[in-house]
Amino acid sequence: MNSPQPKTVKKGEEFAHAQPIANALANSASFRSWFVAQTQFFADADCQSMHQAIKDRRDSEFWWRHLYRVCPCDGCIGGREVDIFNVFYKEPKDRFAVHIEVKHAGDDLDLDQAKRYKPRAECWMKKPWKKIPPHSRATTVLLYSKARVDDWKSLLPHFHEHISFETIWSQHPDLLEATNAIRSLQAEAKISKANRSL
Repeated sequence: MNSPQPKTVKKGEEFAHAQPIANALANSASFRSWFVAQTQFFADADCQSMHQAIKDRRDSEFWWRHLYRVCPCDGCIGGREVDIFNVFYKEPKDRFAVHIEVKHAGDDLDLDQAKRYKPRAECWMKKPWKKIPPHSRATTVLLYSKARVDDWKSLLPHFHEHISFETIWSQHPDLLEATNAIRSLQAEAKISKANRSL
């Protein structure tokens, strides 16, 4: 599976972990099918991505990233963001959304963040808004590092699904290669910025 690098590279491990997966969900039918098969929507694994519709609405290279809604509900209040968001369909009139939280080994996850995922997914499904395609189903996924699973065990029930990066990388090693490539670009950008400040 080909995982092209983004034109722009953002800082941080979250971006390095998230971008290859967001890109593959949009552009790789084989990875998309595998990923959706790990969720409650496994029967719809052979699905299409609606990323272009989201990209058109957001006008951003990183259409999938940090989407939030100004809304007073328990899921959205305070501008709470989704790390990766996309909408898929097997049948055009039966769309489903996937809300993904990205937590690498060096990150933290608290109850206040975790407990908002399911209510937010419900809000966006029941109250359509202009930045995303309308959909009738939704699921929430925690992507996590196995090194931290004991720390976050009590928070897992706040997500419909939880998939480790190690599981993804073992099945799709090119995504780990893409993450490492982004890390290299991030390091080069950091060195370049430091040199300019001399």
